[in-house]
Amino acid sequence: MKKDEFFAQLRNAFAGMDEELLTDILSDYENHFKEGMENGKSEEEICEELGNVEEIRQAFLDENPAAMTINVNSNSDTVGNSDIYNRFYPGIQRVNAQLTDADIEIKKSSTNDVELSVTGGLADDMEALKETLRVSASVGTLSIQQEKKAGISVSYAASRLFGLKVGKYSAGIVIHVAVPERFEKIKVKSISGDIKANNSNAKTLLIHTGSGDVGVEDCQADELFASSISGDVNVIACKADKMDVVSISGDIKAEFDKSAQCRAKSTSGDCKVTIGNQVDAVVSSTSGDVNVRYIGEIGLEMALSSTSGDVSAVCGGINSKGKKKVQERFGEPDSKLKASTISGDIKVRDC
Repeated sequence: MKKDEFFAQLRNAFAGMDEELLTDILSDYENHFKEGMENGKSEEEICEELGNVEEIRQAFLDENPAAMTINVNSNSDTVGNSDIYNRFYPGIQRVNAQLTDADIEIKKSSTNDVELSVTGGLADDMEALKETLRVSASVGTLSIQQEKKAGISVSYAASRLFGLKVGKYSAGIVIHVAVPERFEKIKVKSISGDIKANNSNAKTLLIHTGSGDVGVEDCQADELFASSISGDVNVIACKADKMDVVSISGDIKAEFDKSAQCRAKSTSGDCKVTIGNQVDAVVSSTSGDVNVRYIGEIGLEMALSSTSGDVSAVCGGINSKGKKKVQERFGEPDSKLKASTISGDIKVRDC
């Protein structure tokens, strides 16, 4: 067997797997071939050493109970009237959700398994979602995909005319994903749905929506990224080595405490940020206001600037008002703040 044939069989054996994992596996075997050929071995000899591709696949399945792909769709007998896809997934360490307009909530599981359920909404909306939502589990990754925009029930479409959440297809439908306490990666993207993450821990937590709102509370991660194009983004009581909170036209509310590197950025929205101890924060807005409250106990170093707005800092015994730039420090700073805006005002307070 030649190298190309081996890799073709390998791709076929792991078809349907999470793309990132497949890339890692192919990269590992690419290194096997590279090292073998550097040692004078032929492609045929290396293939023989690596063994049968089906045995390689079976080894993965034996080690990971979620390695066999599970497809869940509207024809599944697990579907109920008001709570669909109510199912547990063992061995999952990554969640990858790609949605159009469904709302989703990430929360902590009471077990060591990932649990998926969908609740709420009108009957017609639930049926529409069931036709578009596709769920699969493969080699440690749970994939959730909303294939196209779900239908709108007549009753809810009419209710939107009276000011209820314009642009949302469902009335209160939420996809719930519960993850174990120790988790590797959560990645959620939505075009217009709201995204919430509560009391969940993951090495990587990536959340983005186009026109929906984002709410992240009481979460821990090595890397936390939460963003919306036109919605509001709230990140409360979270800790991460690196934290980015971004919105283009929405408002931002964030709490930064005992996190190494933090950024809050909005183009036209306001930024309301709370800073505690051990924080290196950058807060900026182009045309919005920046309001920072310092609740730390040790000290803060500040570099504040506004092009056409006013800058004031009243904290730690510093009283500086009505300026364009303020560069001050007090105490023995273990936290840093760099805040800027073009046309908005900047205020820093400790009360």
